[in-house]
Amino acid sequence: RVVIREYRAAVLDRLAPWRVVDDRSRVADKVWPAPWLVVDFPPPLRASDRWEASGQHRVVGWFQTSAVGEDQFHAGALHDAVADVLVDWVPLVPGWTVWPVEMDTAPRLLGWDRTVPDRVLVQVVTRWSWTATRALP
Repeated sequence: RVVIREYRAAVLDRLAPWRVVDDRSRVADKVWPAPWLVVDFPPPLRASDRWEASGQHRVVGWFQTSAVGEDQFHAGALHDAVADVLVDWVPLVPGWTVWPVEMDTAPRLLGWDRTVPDRVLVQVVTRWSWTATRALP
């Protein structure tokens, strides 16, 4: 069994310049002023902090960013700044050869976000994909 837990950490480190929530269930607990970024990883990355590829030579994965702002302009500006650091970025994952991160879906503006009780926010959501193969010894 091969574990690529370092990939999740690399993504979060890359997004460290912004306020990042990596567990959507905790968004309502945040009282930060907008904008901020929600990063969703598919299971098992979200639940167990790892990506497992049993016996596989090639792994394809994805994650999603939601740029949250008080209006369309602020959410869009955060999305654009995040896209600038993610598009064509090649994460370093020990033991793996990783291809550049790609924008898997076009950014889409979602209507009003009411998950934070004291305000109504706007989200720009994008899905990102990545591919890795085991490095040769």
